[in-house]
Amino acid sequence: MDDDVFELTLHRDVAAKVKAKELEDWFYTPEVKEHFFNPKNLLKDPSELKDFKFNGYGSVGSPACGDKMDLWIVVDPSTEKIVDCRFKTFGCFKEGELVASADGFVKIEEVKIGDKVLNHLGEEAYVVETSKRKIRDFLYEVVPVVSKHNSLNLTGEHPILAIKRGDLKRSRKQKHTSYLRVDNKTLISSKPDFFLAESLNQGDYLVYQAPRKVIDSSGINETELKLLGFYLSEGYFSARERSSGKYGVVAFAFHKNERAYINELKLLLKKKFNKDARERIRDNVSETYICSREAVRFFDKYCGHIAKNKKLHSRLIYLPLKKQAILLDYYFKGDGHLYKDKRKNRQDQLIMSTASEILALQLQQIIARLGFFATISKRKTTPSIINGRLIGSKVRYIVCYVKDKKRKSFAKKAGGYFLVPIKDINKRRYHGYVYNFGVSGNNKSYLCKGLAVHNCGSAIASTSVLTVMITENGGMSLDDALKIKPQDIVSRLGDLPKRKFHCSVLGDKALRVAINDYFRRTNQHARIIVDGAQVIDTVLKITDKDIEEAVLEGAHDLESVQKKTKVGVHDKSCIPKVVELINFYTKKYYG
Repeated sequence: MDDDVFELTLHRDVAAKVKAKELEDWFYTPEVKEHFFNPKNLLKDPSELKDFKFNGYGSVGSPACGDKMDLWIVVDPSTEKIVDCRFKTFGCFKEGELVASADGFVKIEEVKIGDKVLNHLGEEAYVVETSKRKIRDFLYEVVPVVSKHNSLNLTGEHPILAIKRGDLKRSRKQKHTSYLRVDNKTLISSKPDFFLAESLNQGDYLVYQAPRKVIDSSGINETELKLLGFYLSEGYFSARERSSGKYGVVAFAFHKNERAYINELKLLLKKKFNKDARERIRDNVSETYICSREAVRFFDKYCGHIAKNKKLHSRLIYLPLKKQAILLDYYFKGDGHLYKDKRKNRQDQLIMSTASEILALQLQQIIARLGFFATISKRKTTPSIINGRLIGSKVRYIVCYVKDKKRKSFAKKAGGYFLVPIKDINKRRYHGYVYNFGVSGNNKSYLCKGLAVHNCGSAIASTSVLTVMITENGGMSLDDALKIKPQDIVSRLGDLPKRKFHCSVLGDKALRVAINDYFRRTNQHARIIVDGAQVIDTVLKITDKDIEEAVLEGAHDLESVQKKTKVGVHDKSCIPKVVELINFYTKKYYG
């Protein structure tokens, strides 16, 4: 494939998986699909701007869809017509980034329409569109202070849910670090917002969200949870038949002196499968095993097999906390240890290891549900010789946390999520594929390695057609371009789903900013159009622009606008003005 590849896979039929109201008006017109698959005037490589003699530039972001739009226009000064333009939008992730799904974690390039993923609230949402494009641009690596394995690799325009340290009240400089010191109560009470990756700084806080749903599966009892914990840490299958490829034995490896664990394991296996476990000792290793196809099916169903491929079944991810604590406790007994740090003001750490990256991330989720933030680090073991055999270096994922909520921690618990500070943001050149997708519901977000991000790709079609509208037939005059309304863009597309209407506004706003920039460059300051924001709610500092965005998101009455913005909840005197603005913007954008 050549460098200008852009692929977008649209939703076809997931009606069996998604509620009908979520699919309302989803199906796109042929015109929309054409601009999705073949976007016009899309900036494919930043180097194009070197030879693109633009004289107007606009950059805007839309809180309604979490996207950013950059638009460059070329205006012919003699006619004041827009004769050419380029645009850039659609933040994306590098291939290989792991997205939190209902069944574990999946590489972003393997996400499919109809899959269930977790949004920034830790709730399930369906994937309704996917995209893939090839870029020659910069990627940003956002590295947390703790748990570097949760680092993100994404384009600069991709929004990340965060709290900017510099925006917090009572933040001040410190002598020992470049970070601003913040008040913990102020930090925890602050509401995160979406910021472009390129706008974040060291010390800003990312949002880590674990799954929120709780489902008590009566079919999984305490005995089974203990067995699953032992199996995840020390279990494996053996005695594979050549003809069927099926395994017949489940075995567990402990140090021969860990008699308490070995004896308990035997009792648990007897209780669950009504079979006596056998034991054999090789050097210092005790192998406790049971010959049972039933046992193989049980452990494979809930945890899989082969060390690097083990992962938790979704039923285990959503169990009540007491049951998850049992599972974690027995995993720790099998493959964990307590590190006692004797240094001053240091905390004892619970450390576990696994060969499975997915399992490490799932353990981090469970630990977060229990109220603690765990770090993950990746290490390689040292090659060794056992019984004359060379055991090569292997990758291990180390999961570590402190089981003391009163102790200070870099990661701050705030309600149902954790705030994790950024250590570094590394910017580097990248030439390759990037991926993204859209989800159902009102929260257009998902979790990448547990960190919340946001994106909506539908702005690309509306902006593509907008660039055609302003450059076709020799170009559109600036005066006519300023008269373009979102309805005109939607009409040209042959309609858009209601929930995607805000995408047409993004291009419209970028065009106005670009024209203003042209006026500024040509010293026509009197023609610059200023769109100021007016504070409507004096308590929460909510502006008319906030209400406009709420209307564009589909809130057309006071109750629905208040759900999105909380406007008028404390300042009752502003409600008449709020209702007036709702009616104004509803009529302006929806007729």
